[in-house]
Amino acid sequence: MAFSENNPLLQTPALLLAALNNIADPLLILDCGFTILFANKAAGQFFDAAHGQGEKACSCHQMIFNLERPCEEHGEECPLKLVVESKKEVEVIREVVSANGQTQWLKIKAQPLFDETGQVIAVVKTIHDISCTKEMAAALDRYSRSQDDFFTASRMITTTTDRKELYRHIVRHAKELLQFDFSTLLLFSEDQRSLVVQDTMGFPESMINSAPLLEGQGLASHVIKTKSPQVVVDFLTERRFEIPPLVLEHDIRSALCVPMIVTGEVLGVLVGHTLKPRTFTDQEIILYDSLANQAAMALHSAHTFQKLRASEDRYHDLFKNSQDIIQMVGPDGKILYVNKAWEKALGYSAAEIPYLSAFDIIHPDSRPHCQKVFGQLCLGGKVDLLETTFLTKNGHSFCVEGNINGHIKNGELVSTRGIFRDVTDRKHFEEKLKKLSITDELTQLLNRRGFFAMAEKQLAITARSGGNLHLLYLDIDNMKWINDHKGHTMGDQALIDTARLLRETFRDGDIIARMGGDEFTVLLTAIADNQNAQEVVARFEQHLAVLNEEENRGYELLISTGLVKYQGKTPCLLEELLVKADHLMYENKRQRKKSRQVHA
Repeated sequence: MAFSENNPLLQTPALLLAALNNIADPLLILDCGFTILFANKAAGQFFDAAHGQGEKACSCHQMIFNLERPCEEHGEECPLKLVVESKKEVEVIREVVSANGQTQWLKIKAQPLFDETGQVIAVVKTIHDISCTKEMAAALDRYSRSQDDFFTASRMITTTTDRKELYRHIVRHAKELLQFDFSTLLLFSEDQRSLVVQDTMGFPESMINSAPLLEGQGLASHVIKTKSPQVVVDFLTERRFEIPPLVLEHDIRSALCVPMIVTGEVLGVLVGHTLKPRTFTDQEIILYDSLANQAAMALHSAHTFQKLRASEDRYHDLFKNSQDIIQMVGPDGKILYVNKAWEKALGYSAAEIPYLSAFDIIHPDSRPHCQKVFGQLCLGGKVDLLETTFLTKNGHSFCVEGNINGHIKNGELVSTRGIFRDVTDRKHFEEKLKKLSITDELTQLLNRRGFFAMAEKQLAITARSGGNLHLLYLDIDNMKWINDHKGHTMGDQALIDTARLLRETFRDGDIIARMGGDEFTVLLTAIADNQNAQEVVARFEQHLAVLNEEENRGYELLISTGLVKYQGKTPCLLEELLVKADHLMYENKRQRKKSRQVHA
C-alpha cells in the first residue's frame, strides 16, 4: 500500500522498511482511528486473496474493521482500544469470512507505538493464519467422538442375543458411527445363493426379508468376492460391478461396504450409503470394519443361542462345538464342564479339568473382582457382562468378555454357566485407537492433546515437590518457503527431521510434542538448572547445524526457540507457560531475521 505525502513513516530508514516488507506474516501499522498507515507485502497479498484486487482499499478498511470489532457474544472489547488504553501488547483470535465464503481463523497481535511523551500514536499489528490448527483440532475432536461411539456400539452389540434386536442395534450404530444416510445389514440365505436384507435404516422397511441380492449384483457381491472392505466414491463413475436399480432410484452416490466374517466364513455384509459423493479415511474404514467384526461374532453367538432354544436334544453338542468359551462351575468353584473352545484356549486336557478351580484360570489381578461376582451369583444374581483375564496352562494371559448365570435350586446355588469370548484383539485395537488420538501421525510424536495430558500431570507433580522444570517452544522459520519452493513432500520431511533431532537431543523422560503446523514443544523433566537447560538447547542447535551440513537438501533448515522456567514454588497454568515460551520464541525469530538481513 502506498504512503500518503504526510505519512510520518516517510522518514523511516529504507532498511527498516525493507525488513518490514519481507516479514512472512501480514503486518500493518494503524493510527488510533483505524486508518492504515502502512501494510507490508504479505498484508497486501492477504487482503487481495480475501477480497480481490478490484476493491482493495475499501476491502482493507472493512477487513480491519471486522478484525477490530468487539465480539459481543463473548463480551470482548475492541483490541485496538485495549492497546491504546493499556499501552500493552494485546493478542486476540478472530474468525473472519472472505468474499468467496472461506472461513479463516486468525491470531492477531497488536503492539503500541509511542511518541516522545509516552502517548500511543499508532499500533503495529501482525496477523497469523491458524486455520489449519483449528481444523486439526476439530478433526481430532471428531475422531475422538467416533472412538467413543465405536466403544458404545461394540458393547451394545456384543451383549445382545435376541436376533431381531441385534439386527436393529447393528444397523443403527453403523449408521450413526459414520453418519450414513442409509444403513443395511445383508446376510446369506440358507441356500447361500443370495444376500437377504435382515434390517435397514433409510430404505423402506418393506425390503426386510425380501428383494434378495443375487450373486454378481451390487457392491455387496463384490465385497463377498474380495472378502475385504470396498468403497464407492461415486456410483455414477463405478464400473466394477452391476449397479442395482435401487441405488439409482434413491439417488445414492457413495457407499462403504465391509464383509462380516467369523472363523473364515462370510456371513454377509454391512453397508452404508450416502446421498452425496464421499471419500472415507483409513481410520473410518478401520472403525467400520471393526464394528462389522464385532457384529459378526455377536450374530454367530445369537445364532448359537437360537439353535439351543430350538432343540434341547442338540444342547450339549452345540455348546461343545461353539466358538465361544463355555464353562460350568460348581458352588465350591470346581469346574464341572467345559467345551472344546475352552480346552483349546486354556490348553488343559480333559483329564486335568476335574482337578481345576475356576480361580486357577483367572489372572491374580482379576481374582478379587471375580470372587465378588461369584458371591452375587450365590445369592441368585445374574451377570450380563463380565470382563476378566484368563490364564492358560502355559501362563499366557488373554482378555475375555461374557455373561454368567447361576442355577438356583431350593434357594441354593447348584452351578454357574459362563459363556465368554476372546476380546484380546479388540482390547489391542482400543489401545491403538487411544494411542492414535494422542499421537501426531506424521512425526509419531505426541500431538497437542497428548502433550497437555502428560505435561499437566508433570507440572502438578513438580508443584507438589517444589522443584523446577523448563519448557522449550520451537518453530521452523522457513516452513512456508519450503512448501512453496520445494513442495509439500520436502515440507513433511523437514517436520520429520525436526522430530528426529528432538528425539536424539532430549532424554526419554522429556515430553516431546508437535503442537500443530511447524510448532514443537519439549518439557524438560530432568533439568532444573537454567545453565544446564541452555546447554541442552545449544546441543540441539549443534545437531541442527550438523544436519544442515551433511544433508544435501538444497536449503537450510532454520528453527527458532523460546525457553522458559517453571518453578514449583510459584506454579502457573500450562497455557500461561506456553504463551511465555511462544513469546520468547517469536522474539528469537525476529532477532534472527533481523541479524540475517543485516549481514546480507
